[in-house]
Amino acid sequence: MAETFPVPPCCTQLPVMARTKMMLQTLVICLLLIHVKFSDGGEIDELDIAAFNVQVFGRTKISKQMVVDTLKKVIVRYDIILIQEIRDSSETAIYELLDMVNEVSDHEYSLEISDRLGRSSSKEQYGFLYRNDKVQVVESYVYDDGEETNGDDTFEREPFVVRFSSPTTLVSDFAMVAIHTKPSDAVGEIDRLTDVYDDIVIRLGIQDVILLGDFNGGCTYVDQSDWSNVRLRTDDRFTWLIGDRIDTTVADTFCAYDRIVLAGPSMADGVWSGSARVFYFDAEYDLTADEAAEVSDHYPVEMKLLPKLEENIGSHVRLQGAFAVYDNRDIANPDNIREFASWSSSHGFLVKELTGSDGTVAMVIAWKQADDRMNAISVVESLQSNFTTLLTTEQISVVRENLESGFNNVLSESLDAVRSDDWYVEVTCFIHGHSRCSIAILSSYYDASRWDGFTDKVNGSAPSLAENGSASSLKVWPTGILVVSIISLLTSYKET
Repeated sequence: MAETFPVPPCCTQLPVMARTKMMLQTLVICLLLIHVKFSDGGEIDELDIAAFNVQVFGRTKISKQMVVDTLKKVIVRYDIILIQEIRDSSETAIYELLDMVNEVSDHEYSLEISDRLGRSSSKEQYGFLYRNDKVQVVESYVYDDGEETNGDDTFEREPFVVRFSSPTTLVSDFAMVAIHTKPSDAVGEIDRLTDVYDDIVIRLGIQDVILLGDFNGGCTYVDQSDWSNVRLRTDDRFTWLIGDRIDTTVADTFCAYDRIVLAGPSMADGVWSGSARVFYFDAEYDLTADEAAEVSDHYPVEMKLLPKLEENIGSHVRLQGAFAVYDNRDIANPDNIREFASWSSSHGFLVKELTGSDGTVAMVIAWKQADDRMNAISVVESLQSNFTTLLTTEQISVVRENLESGFNNVLSESLDAVRSDDWYVEVTCFIHGHSRCSIAILSSYYDASRWDGFTDKVNGSAPSLAENGSASSLKVWPTGILVVSIISLLTSYKET
C-alpha cells in the first residue's frame, strides 16, 4: 500500500510513482517560480485572453443583477476579453458594464468597440475590454468585405481587427480578430478568415494574429467532412487551440462553437502550452443550470500569452528542477563506495570526496551531464548495472518512471530565458554511520560550487536527507528549485 502526502498546487503536474511492493512516502518541496517581482521592478507576468459570446447582451441583460455580477467576475479574470453579440441599439449597456467592472477591479479597464454590424436590422457589436496597465490599443478597424447593399459582402458580421501592444509578453505586437459567424454560412465564413489574415499581413505589416470568437464551428453547422474545404484549417500557417471535441455550450448540446486560432512565427512559441481551454463559469461560481443559461448559452474560451523576462531577471536568475530518490536500507558497502568514486571519475563523472571530523571520507558525490532525458536514464541504468550494491532496483525504477512520465513539467515554460535543456545525474553516497546512496536528476542548471567551502562539523556519522523517523524505506523528493539545491542541507563536510 502506498502512503502519500498532499501535493501543493504548484506540483500537481509532477509524476511521483513507483512500481514497488514497499510502502512509499512522497515528500514534496516546491519552490516553483510562477510569478516573480523584484524590488527594482523586474516582473514576470503572463497575459490572460478570452472570448465570450454573451448572447444578446443589451438593456435587458444589464438589468439582471445575477447576470451582471457573474459577468464582472468573468471579465476581471482576463487582461483582454472579447465580448460578442452585443445587441443594443442605445449602445449604452456595454459602457455601463465597463463602469461596473472598474468599480470592482483593482485595475482599470478600457473598451475598444466596433460599429454595429449585420445585414439585417438585428445589428451586433464586438467589444474588447482590456486592462490599461497591461496592453495598449495601437489601431483598430472593421474588415472591408465588400458592399452590403448589392450583396457583394462575404460576412454577415464583418470581422473586427484590433492591434495590441503588450510590452510584458514574448509576443509584444499582435492583432486580434473578432468573429461571430452566421450559422448557416459558418463553413464559408471560417474559410474566408484566411483572407482576413492575409489582409492584416499586408495592411498592418505583422504576422502574429489571434483569431477568436463564436465560429459556430461544430455540430450541424460544420460537419467533420467540411473541414477539408476550410483553408483556415488546412493551411499550416494556422494553429487551432480549441479542438473539435470540446464543448463550449451551456445547454445540453455538445458543440465546439467557440474557437481560438493562432497565426504568425512568434505566436506559436508565445502561447502558454495547455492554457487554451473552456471556462465553465457555472461550476466556478456555483450557478444552477437556469442561472447559467441566463448569463449566456456559451462558455468563454481562454488562453495565455507567455511573459518575457525583464533583463534583470534573465541576467541574474537561473532555474533548476530536480528530484532525488533515497533508499533507507543500508545496503552499500564502504569499499564499494570508494571503488565507485574511482570508477565514476574515469567514466565522465566529476567527483568530490568530503571528509568527516576524523579525517576519513564520509561522503562521495559524483555527477555527470547527460545529453538528454533518455541519456539520463541510460547513465542511471549503467550505474546500477556496474554497482548493484549502491543503488537499488526500486530506486532505478522510480527514476526511470519519473523521467519517462514528463518530469520537466515542474519548470514553467514562461521561464525559458533562464532554463536550458541540460540534464544531470548526481549520486550521493554516505559512508559514516549509514552506508547508502541516493540518486538525483537535475534539469536545466547544475551548481557544483555548492560543494565548495564546507566546514568540518561531523561527529562520526553523516545525516541522511531521507531519514525522518518513518518506517518507509523509499523516499522520492520531487522539487522545483531556483538556484537552491535540495542537497544543500549537507553542510557538515569539507572537501578533501
